[in-house]
Amino acid sequence: MLDYGYPVLAVATGAGQRVWREELDADFTSSVLSWQGRESVTTYPLRDIDAPFQSGRLHTAGMIVVPYSIETLSGIATGAAGNLIERAAEVTLKECRTLALVPRDTQFNAIHLENMHKLARSGVRIVSPLPASYLKPATMEDAMRHLVPRDLAVHGVPEAQGEPPAYVLATGSWSPDAKPGGGYPRIIPSCVARGVGIRRPDGTRHLQLLVPPPWQGPRG
Repeated sequence: MLDYGYPVLAVATGAGQRVWREELDADFTSSVLSWQGRESVTTYPLRDIDAPFQSGRLHTAGMIVVPYSIETLSGIATGAAGNLIERAAEVTLKECRTLALVPRDTQFNAIHLENMHKLARSGVRIVSPLPASYLKPATMEDAMRHLVPRDLAVHGVPEAQGEPPAYVLATGSWSPDAKPGGGYPRIIPSCVARGVGIRRPDGTRHLQLLVPPPWQGPRG
């Protein structure tokens, strides 16, 4: 988001900061300070009840929880609003803005899946972090170069829509013409849908969809 020039409001749980440190070999606070040197990023404590986005007065483009724990999933699904992340998610849903959740844990039991289903029916996007095998990622960075734009495209970030690389064919070679539009989704920012999305007072439903282009086989 910072690379694209968007301001970021960030909150991290204690467990999230620990995972950041253990898996990225970097301190979360130090990382934020390095970001602040080039673009607009603001962090808030997990228990900050005065944060501007804890109410609908501050308009945001949406919210991404990445990765979310099962505890956070449960808190959002039940409307507990027990901390700033859960409260911000509640506000995002209340204001009919895009909320995307990227899971961390596996395996999922029936309760986890029921919570995901409940949120999905409320318009929340559950974005899987599984690497795209058809892109044949060789490193973690390769996998992230596909996942991050996919997460941002859910929110309609135009700069992210052309980021994923072309599909890799079974032969090992690749071509931008392998699928229409280079093989990545196009965004339908708003539509009227039955049974999904958030119903507004005027009766319409606002829904963001990732619609993959139809597979037509390699051209030529």
